[in-house]
Amino acid sequence: MNIQFSILVCLLPLFLVEVFTVFILHLKSPKYALAPVLGFFSVLVPGFAISIANYFFNFAPDKIQSICSLLLYNLILVAFTEELVKFFALSIFYNFLQKTEKPKNYWLVLALGLGIAFGVGESIFYLAGISHFSILRPFTAVLLHGACTCICAQSFFNAKSTKPAANSAYFLAKAAIFHGLYNFFVSLGGVFNIFAALILLFAVYSSLYKIEK
Repeated sequence: MNIQFSILVCLLPLFLVEVFTVFILHLKSPKYALAPVLGFFSVLVPGFAISIANYFFNFAPDKIQSICSLLLYNLILVAFTEELVKFFALSIFYNFLQKTEKPKNYWLVLALGLGIAFGVGESIFYLAGISHFSILRPFTAVLLHGACTCICAQSFFNAKSTKPAANSAYFLAKAAIFHGLYNFFVSLGGVFNIFAALILLFAVYSSLYKIEK
């Protein structure tokens, strides 16, 4: 597949979210563009960390023989690392907005944009290292990043929480588990892709959260 076309396909989900943000929610200030910018460039952090771990400790999905080791690799090294970085990116963006407003009514849409931008960045960097590309990736892996980021974002407006640290840890762990299980089943391939699709659907469902008043 032509690499330029592949990149355009990657950008489509982000384009749709930004159109919704600007023309439906009318969030037209340039400050809201910080969310996708943070998301896109923050992918460099886990990408570097995972590459270093793969190099020095000989980690890589194709080199892992044990099912248990493959699960831990995807849950901890990949999923937790990426979700933690996205959580910090969300925190930076949230604190930035807090100076002028309370973005409660549209916070999850902004978080979705950040997460999808992360997924787009990952897909583009992923493209650089392969000669083929799945047309489904923007609507699977990219969508997963958006959904898991929305799950992490729920912690910022969870009114029932009396312990902020435990609250953040809960939503972060929830996102990492969805993400890690999805990666695990995709790594196994074949019929296990059905389980990956189910995990993706559960993650999307969990991201559809009504912020408490």
